[in-house]
Amino acid sequence: DVLQYLWGELYGRTVLAPALSSTKTVEGVVGGILGATIVGTALAWLTPFSLVQAAGMALVVNLLGLFGNLVMSAIKLDRGVMEWGTSFEGRRGMLERLDSVIFAAPVYYHLIRYGWQAGAFVSTGKKPRAMIGSEATRSPRRRVRARWRAPRCRAPWRS
Repeated sequence: DVLQYLWGELYGRTVLAPALSSTKTVEGVVGGILGATIVGTALAWLTPFSLVQAAGMALVVNLLGLFGNLVMSAIKLDRGVMEWGTSFEGRRGMLERLDSVIFAAPVYYHLIRYGWQAGAFVSTGKKPRAMIGSEATRSPRRRVRARWRAPRCRAPWRS
């Protein structure tokens, strides 16, 4: 929302949805979504995602945030309510701060939950090794992994 507002103030000319929001511009939306996607991609090192996965998640969340904002504007227009609260002096109400999250958070949750279960976000960084000879036909249960064991050490009071 913040980047869309800044881009719209600086470069905005074409109103996106005049019936819903007279201040939301096409230039602001495009600049804000691209800017927020770049920021989300740059912060990929804080997440378990690769750069491409982080960029995809950021783009999805930003687009859904825009839709959430427009839908909440339509609901407010339908109900005849200009602002839903006065929590912040001069900066609209609390629900206006969260209208983007209303659509984005559930979809983000389900992408993570079901994408993780499906293995879409698992990345080891290594290429899979081709199986050779009997390894290709051997059952995965027969492979034995060496278990890691902690090294034995004596307590300092026992010599």
